[in-house]
Order: sequence, then structure tokens, then C-alpha cells
Amino acid sequence: MNVNKRISVIHIFLLATALILLSFVIFAYFENGKPEYLNKDGLDGERGENSSLNPIHIDKVDHSLEFRVKTNDRELNLLDEMKRLSSSEHRDDPRSQWKISKIIDYCRAYVSNPAGFSSDTDKLIETARQDYVSSLKLARDRVAGRCRELSENYPAEDFTYLSSMVLKTRAAKQGDLAAQASLLSSQAPISTDSQYIKNLIDDVINSKDPDAYLELSDAMGFQSVGKPEAYGKFSGGEEYTYAWQLAACRLGLDCSKTGDLMTKYCVNGGICMPYSNFEEMLFRGLLPEAERKNVNRISADIINNN
Repeated sequence: MNVNKRISVIHIFLLATALILLSFVIFAYFENGKPEYLNKDGLDGERGENSSLNPIHIDKVDHSLEFRVKTNDRELNLLDEMKRLSSSEHRDDPRSQWKISKIIDYCRAYVSNPAGFSSDTDKLIETARQDYVSSLKLARDRVAGRCRELSENYPAEDFTYLSSMVLKTRAAKQGDLAAQASLLSSQAPISTDSQYIKNLIDDVINSKDPDAYLELSDAMGFQSVGKPEAYGKFSGGEEYTYAWQLAACRLGLDCSKTGDLMTKYCVNGGICMPYSNFEEMLFRGLLPEAERKNVNRISADIINNN
């Protein structure tokens, strides 16, 4: 073999080696990658399987609940959904009853007084932080738009807190986990027995039902302080509320900026940060740096029941 051919072979070998190494680097980057905003905030500079901010992998997660379904990128029509859930086919189904209660909760403020809702929107926009105004208007306009047909087809007395609680109680007594969790968060559980509460929380954790996780989140915050024998280790303050909500998002809840959770934070709580999803809002807008890792760790522990 002459010198030129030997050099060409060496060049080809070196090039092939470099390409192989580059492919491993690219694979490792995407395999262990994190949301960009987490890296920018410096939440965890380390990579690897022990990193608390690595993606969580869950088996057997149910993403099929119809309340979250969107067709052709269009939000579920609430009037059609209300009629479907109220039909004879679904009327006695506990999950359907819980879903109706959620539609009532979502639209109650608008249906009870459409003109007042519009007036309140104008007042809130006048006093809102400048960086909240756009998100606030979009959220309240979205609620008004989705609930307008309901207000035209149902009387206001069908959209009260009491009517929602009656449906939740009925569904809870028939065993629906999300309804039971919602009643516990409303401080009106079907039983106040510590063992019942403990069993309910265990059942929610094991169900991997994102709706039940979300409904339980308020109960696991300040309401549970000083009651570890009933509420367990994943409870005890505001961080736990956030952790349960984050877990619900990671299990499939619609936590986009148009989802019910983000809409609730904005319309009901006045927290209208211009972020694309709840996790981003939580880590970039709501939590101080010292709490971010803790909430993220608790969320992972809840899902994996560690």
C-alpha cells in the first residue's frame, strides 16, 4: 500500500470514529435533556439517573378521560358535553356526575351573572399588573365564550355551589375517587374518619388518575397541617399542594395555558403569568429558587409512592 492510500484509510477511520462519538453525545444530550427553563434557572446542574429533575417514567397511565379531550385542536363544547353527560345513558354513572359538577364549577361565575362577569373582567383588567393583563383577558374571555351557550340553555339555579356539591357527594358515595378527593379538599368528606382519609389518599396515589390527584391537591396543603396520621407523608403545607398539582400534570392533566388548571389560577386566583404551561409557571414564576427542587422531588415521590 502506498503512502497516499495509507493516509486516506487513516482519514476515513478517524472520520468514522468522530461520527460515532458525536452520535453518542447527541443521544446522551436528548436522552437526559430537561426543559430549557429549568436549566436556565440552574435548578440542577447535574445530569444522570440520580438527578431529581430528570423526566419521570410511569407505566399504565390513563389519559382517556373525556373531559380533557380536544378534537381538531378545538376545546370541548361544554353544552354538548353537558347534554351527553345528562343523558339516560350516563345519568347514573358516578364519573359523569363528577364531570357535570366540574362544568358547573367552571361556568358558575359566568352563568349566574353574564353581565356581572363581563363588568368584573373590565374592573380586573384596570387594576391588574401590566404583565398580567393580556393573559387575564384571554382567560376570562375563554371562560365567557365556553359558558355562553350554557347560560342560554340552563337556568342560573342549576349552576350553584350547592348543585355542584350534591353531584360530587352522589358520585363520591358511589366510589368515584376524584369526587371523594374533591369533597375532602372542600372540607366536606363523606367520612371524617382518619382511616377513611388515609385509605382515600392511598387509593388516589395508586390510581394514577390525574383528575383525582388535582382534586386532592388543596386538601394536602395547609388543610392537612398537623394531621400526618390521616394525610400521610405527602402533606403539610403549600409546597404539597403545588407538588400534587405538578404530579397531576405529569400524569396527563391538561396543564397548558388554556387548560382548566391554568385558567383557574388566572380567573379565580388572579395569577395570570404569561407562561405556556403550569410547570413553567410554577418553576419560573411562582416558586422561589429554594423551593423548586423540593416541590419537584415531592411530586416525583408522590407519583412513584416513595
